[in-house]
Amino acid sequence: MLMKIFSALAGPKRLDRPTAWACVMANLAVLPGLGSWILGRSVGLIQMGLALVGFGLTTVWCFWFVKTWIVLRHFPHEPGPHFGKGLAGVVLFLAAWIWALASSIAILRQTRWNETK
Repeated sequence: MLMKIFSALAGPKRLDRPTAWACVMANLAVLPGLGSWILGRSVGLIQMGLALVGFGLTTVWCFWFVKTWIVLRHFPHEPGPHFGKGLAGVVLFLAAWIWALASSIAILRQTRWNETK
């Protein structure tokens, strides 16, 4: 079991089509960078870090917004003091997702290249 957890650190592997598509779906639908990291690409750790920091910053603003909504008992008229953090979080998450999309395209191209060999 421990070997499976750390097998992602072993380096890039020869890809088959189902594995490539599973990693692409992990990259784009679960967590940006997860599929890249599973395939042994260390860039996936950076993508995951950006996505998680972005999610955390956005969550800070969301919690403030909901708390203010509950206290005021009406929709807040201003974005609040944490709006900059929330906006930065969205930008970070989008950057990580776009980077993961580029990685996913590279994964699919590598699969196609491996199949032609």
